[in-house]
Amino acid sequence: MNSHTQIPPQVLFLIFCLLILNSATSADNGAVATAVPISGITVDGDLSDWPASLRQYPISYPER
Repeated sequence: MNSHTQIPPQVLFLIFCLLILNSATSADNGAVATAVPISGITVDGDLSDWPASLRQYPISYPER
């Protein structure tokens, strides 16, 4: 038996990528949105057919 085991370059590259390029990510920013069913509206950009009694919420972070 050969005591010298050679690791394939692809495996070394994968280990390198996992160690060096690994960064923490977070998909949850804590924001919550609720959507309720509404009938009689058309999603076309024209809000004139939307009910006036709908509650409106400001967009806190429009750049995200």
